[in-house]
Amino acid sequence: MNHQSQIQLHQLEFDVYLGWPKEERSAKQSVVFDIAFNFKETPNACQSDRLDETYCYKKLIEKIAAHLENKKYRLLEALGFDIYSLIKNNLPEATQIKLQVTKKPLIPNLKGGVTFCYAEK
Repeated sequence: MNHQSQIQLHQLEFDVYLGWPKEERSAKQSVVFDIAFNFKETPNACQSDRLDETYCYKKLIEKIAAHLENKKYRLLEALGFDIYSLIKNNLPEATQIKLQVTKKPLIPNLKGGVTFCYAEK
């Protein structure tokens, strides 16, 4: 039988320095990540109910927060790829990742924000 297991992080919010013009990057703005991890093999934690047999997403969130503390990005794409790379380096190699990052720039008529997606096929 073929199974797929996944962990999803919804609306993971951070304040970051982000924006093309320098003025926009001068103050932090809120961005929201939605991240999914597809595991090649079902984590042993499904049977054992033990944290040490899966990936602790709390530790990953803390790593992301520390990484973003003083970084500055001009583009949403650069921010998204940087965090994707950080996650990729902290999960088992065969884990597939889908990352979405959304910001809400002050652009007339744009109510829902802008989202950049990066995922493995």
